[in-house]
Amino acid sequence: MTTSNLWSVIITILLSYNTQFVFSDTNIRIKAHQLELHTQSSTLSAIQRVSIQQGDITLTGNQARYVQQDDVFSVSGNVKLSKQELKIRCDAAMAYQHDQRIEAYGTIRFSYLNIEGLAEHLIYYISKQTLILKGRAYVKQAQDILQSETIFVDLDRQIARSTGGSSLKVSEHTLQ
Repeated sequence: MTTSNLWSVIITILLSYNTQFVFSDTNIRIKAHQLELHTQSSTLSAIQRVSIQQGDITLTGNQARYVQQDDVFSVSGNVKLSKQELKIRCDAAMAYQHDQRIEAYGTIRFSYLNIEGLAEHLIYYISKQTLILKGRAYVKQAQDILQSETIFVDLDRQIARSTGGSSLKVSEHTLQ
């Protein structure tokens, strides 16, 4: 066994079982039942009860992997994202650190204040507070329902607009 492999084994053992890891330069905190730091490939794997937190954003799931070269977290299995009033649930998500973007995949549900929606693919631009919902997208606000292949949601202004075969059901109350 080489010295590098030995250190990998030691680090894996030290990071196992209900522990956490902190990226000091970005203030990202990762908690999981088991963490494995792979020094040769510069990756971090987290298994069971995974929680990744940076500032007011928390991303949880059953497992996660961070690849340093790409600066990307991938999270899978009962994934939940929360940032203040925004809540997203999905099957899998990718968090891209370099452009502060999170993409969700699978069966996606989101809620924000009095807005809720569904989609097959969601892109969340954190700094712009914008969501892009794709694939049988659906947004509901009060009794108003917007359906389309693509829906853009401005969270700050609480405005949704659509492209691609859209339909809108507006309540009588909205028109008054």
